[in-house]
Amino acid sequence: MRFDAIQEMAARHPELRGWGWQNAFDPNYQLTAMVLKNRDNYRLIRWSEGEDRLAMMDAAYNSGLGSVLQRRRRCANTDGCDPGRWFGGLERTSGQSLRRQAGYGQSFADITNTHVRNVMIVRRPKYRAYFGE
Repeated sequence: MRFDAIQEMAARHPELRGWGWQNAFDPNYQLTAMVLKNRDNYRLIRWSEGEDRLAMMDAAYNSGLGSVLQRRRRCANTDGCDPGRWFGGLERTSGQSLRRQAGYGQSFADITNTHVRNVMIVRRPKYRAYFGE
């Protein structure tokens, strides 16, 4: 196995002890892991703030913090790219595959970009209404 996110999270967070592949789909563990993973990523992304930091946190959840760090390095080496911004910045500088992946219909780079855009822009108004904003 190339990586084991369940084992990694369970070892890092006492709240997830007992979580493994035998109960991988237990919603109590899954939801707890999702919140903890996002919190971990948010705390590590110190070079940005506001909406861009949240977008990078979501990208890190979706494709890994290493992928976000790789985008940041590429952006820093690209004229006119601000490595502290997601939209118009890191979203344009992915090192992920740009080839459409069988079964996904998109490249891995597009999957990450689409997910962040859907969460932060497309679907966000629905949640604002729910929270009375």
